[in-house]
Amino acid sequence: MSQPSHQRIEFVHLLRGIAAAMVYWSHVGAWWIGGSGIPWAPLNWASQHIFDPLRLFQFGGHLGVVLFFLISGFIITKVSQRESPKEFMIKRVCRLWPPIVMAILLTLLVYWLLTSLGLRAPLGVNSTTPTAIVANLFLLSWPLAVPTALTVTWTLFVEIVFYAITAAFIPMSKERPFPATVIALLFVIAVFVPMTWGPLAYTIDVSILIYLPILIAGRCVYLWTEHREWKWLALAGAAWATFLAFFAMKWGGDLWVGQTAPIYTYLWAMAIMAIAMLIPMKKTPQPFQFLGNTSYSLYLLHLPVGSLSMTLLTAAGLSIGSAFAITTAICLAAAWASYKLVELPSQSLGRRLSAARQTRLSVA
Repeated sequence: MSQPSHQRIEFVHLLRGIAAAMVYWSHVGAWWIGGSGIPWAPLNWASQHIFDPLRLFQFGGHLGVVLFFLISGFIITKVSQRESPKEFMIKRVCRLWPPIVMAILLTLLVYWLLTSLGLRAPLGVNSTTPTAIVANLFLLSWPLAVPTALTVTWTLFVEIVFYAITAAFIPMSKERPFPATVIALLFVIAVFVPMTWGPLAYTIDVSILIYLPILIAGRCVYLWTEHREWKWLALAGAAWATFLAFFAMKWGGDLWVGQTAPIYTYLWAMAIMAIAMLIPMKKTPQPFQFLGNTSYSLYLLHLPVGSLSMTLLTAAGLSIGSAFAITTAICLAAAWASYKLVELPSQSLGRRLSAARQTRLSVA
């Protein structure tokens, strides 16, 4: 999600744009086109000359997600330092939820339209039952083990849990940030392990929460930039080690196996964030500034809008290349419209609700 330019950390905005582009390519490019069975030379070229040599998992899409987690941990820690727990959660919910509702409703409309026409269903729709829709709207699909209506929202469940942990530790973090962060990491370990490998593992699915330590690593990196104490980098390393241990415990050798084993993606994520932090940048260059602003909306909308556009355009006889170019323009336009008409008003609502609450407390 974007920030006002005067509050923005430019390398974070740059990474948002890069991450959004990678997820878009992975899904609309590799997933939709690859799944169509239609040969496309650019897809093969990118695999042979970029993704395979760099050993990137899922055509770079997973790297985009990991970068989103890292920069979220970084920037959320920054904003939490100036807010109370309730103010923090009010603003986060208002930022996340209205775009989610809009994206899921649009996904259902696209699903109905395409299936009514006898065409390929949009990517990322696992169920359209009322239970699945309601659970997905409130990000409860995973703990309730219910199929999702829009699969990319899995990352937002991870985010909202991280927000809740951050809010719980705000009072302690303002006075003693290092002990608060250590306890937060230990809390994640203490809660996650029994829920994944203990008796609860058969009744509740929170396996995607293995990614929480990556957000804590991002938090540590931000606090290192504030305090310049090496213990923060050591704690970031411990958070990464925790994540890799969780991954290995959950999925075994999959972490290391294959030309594009996930471990290489995680190493690239660490390297890219470190390099981005070293770049002297006063302003994010275009087109990454645009992508950074619209990254959240693009992330939510690229599956339904991209699927609709690719399906209709190829059914009309356009080549894959032409359809992909037009679809990219349509997805970017949809993301911009969502950013202007949904994201910014919902962020403004969060600020107003927070300010109104502060006013009531002052009067009381």
